[in-house]
Amino acid sequence: MNPAQKHLEKINSQMQAGQFAGAAKTAMAAAKKFPKEPGFANAAGAAHARAGNFAQAVSFFNKALGLAPGDPATQDNLLRALIQAGRGEKALELIAKLEPKRAEKTQLLILKANAQMHLGQPQNVIETTTRILETVPNHAEALSLRGTSHDELKNDDDAIADFERFFELTQDSSALVNLADPLTRRHRPEEALAALEKAVEMAPSDLRAQKYLAIQLSQMGRLANSNAIYKRVLEMDPLDGPTYRGLVDSQTAEENLAMVPAIKAAMNKLPTKDERQAFLHLALGNTFFQAKDFEKAAPSLARGNAMLAKEHPYDRKGADAELSAILAAYPQGFAVNMDQGDHDTPRPLFVIGLPRSGTTLSEMILSAHPDIANCGEMLSTSKVLTPETLITGADPAHLAESYRKELPDDARQSQVFIDKMPSNYRYVGPLLEAFPTARFLHLSRDPRDVALSIWRTYFPATGLRFSFDLTAIAHQANLYKSYMTHWGTLFPDHILTMDYAEVVADVDSASRKMATFCGLDWIPEMAAPEKNTGLVRTASSAQVREGVHTKSVGGWKRMEKALEPFCAQLDPALWPDLD
Repeated sequence: MNPAQKHLEKINSQMQAGQFAGAAKTAMAAAKKFPKEPGFANAAGAAHARAGNFAQAVSFFNKALGLAPGDPATQDNLLRALIQAGRGEKALELIAKLEPKRAEKTQLLILKANAQMHLGQPQNVIETTTRILETVPNHAEALSLRGTSHDELKNDDDAIADFERFFELTQDSSALVNLADPLTRRHRPEEALAALEKAVEMAPSDLRAQKYLAIQLSQMGRLANSNAIYKRVLEMDPLDGPTYRGLVDSQTAEENLAMVPAIKAAMNKLPTKDERQAFLHLALGNTFFQAKDFEKAAPSLARGNAMLAKEHPYDRKGADAELSAILAAYPQGFAVNMDQGDHDTPRPLFVIGLPRSGTTLSEMILSAHPDIANCGEMLSTSKVLTPETLITGADPAHLAESYRKELPDDARQSQVFIDKMPSNYRYVGPLLEAFPTARFLHLSRDPRDVALSIWRTYFPATGLRFSFDLTAIAHQANLYKSYMTHWGTLFPDHILTMDYAEVVADVDSASRKMATFCGLDWIPEMAAPEKNTGLVRTASSAQVREGVHTKSVGGWKRMEKALEPFCAQLDPALWPDLD
């Protein structure tokens, strides 16, 4: 065996043993000894990549490419390392140069799709992977990438089709986990549950599958089953911050206090800036809050939210610009043309308000009626009412068509369908142009109670990044009040405003008002929303099962000092009735 072969054998042995740093060191030494041999530069790049040293991997793959400029495998290695190093744009530039020269483009296009995925370009990923699938219909990775991008864009039927096909080809349980969200959004929760249960059966050690199953069970109201799985996850990974946070939301105060030593132990084991720390602090803060130890709750909640706010900054300027654009498009004196728009059945009822203002409770009250279909938080406004369309003018027919397509089959036979996307308070004007007979149930709540509830809750959605910062929550609350004051002046007959405190104080009376507003007869089931077995995909999934109570009304006073940054930023001109 010659010296070069001995080096290669040692490198391969180290790689197989998982000794990537050692393999990189051996390969770099060999590259110096054999400077004209591209294989050692390639090996050094591969070892650095496996060790997570992507910048070094790029450097060595560049050296290898200099020694073998036309080698497709080396080109692909460099592209892969560029993507892993966060240099997707550079990878796309190189792909554009290489693509005309490649007779067989499939692998190059897969790398292109991966670069686009890393750059957050889901529509481009769909276009690239569709090119692959036109010539290689059963390309599993292309199906997975395209399905993931459809899922991100909430193209649910397309996502489901791609994930199902991927599973048929690979029997990879990750596809079953991926199916859960689009199936649930298409109001097929039992199928989502079955997919997750099968995924866990196929891969019991898959933490992602276990966590998704716990979340799905919680949303379906099966809290005991959900909690059992959360605990199983913590046995497998006692440092899983998000799981502690999820479990705290659905356990008793005594059960949560018993977890405090485990939460603190996880904090001590993790690096201070580890993202899991944020969720551990939220879990600890909510445990203390539940135990009525508010002095201990405040700093934990503040620490967890501060970490999340730094990671997910709130776009104040963008929110201000949207308000200006919408109010300019619907000035005082604007009137909806009742002869145009969608007048079909089922007719829409939009439940709107700030997060944590009682929208989920109202949704469960309303959907207890057999003639009302609960469609959850629908996605049509976010798909159609983009910043660009709000400036140029949204097409009402397109918006109405999007809603009709999004309706699940069983909702089409109802008299009324509910869209409980709280933030639709921004879009009352465009929605009325699309549906001139639409009704809006507006839930109003003391903004200080809202702020406390938001601050205690984790919202992963991009549109709710304000939730991690009390001053940002105040900014959003002021915008909300500006919107609703404007819409209330323009369209008073289309909006019923109900105060959260009044709803929970007398749910019987409140539910009767809601039924009358919808043009339907009241039924007793509407006064017992906790008995509604419908799916709840919001942060209120556990609370709404507890039964209606007034415990949280005025609860902000228990954390008054912690909420001072919020209260100081509320605009008194918009909130004149606050004491």
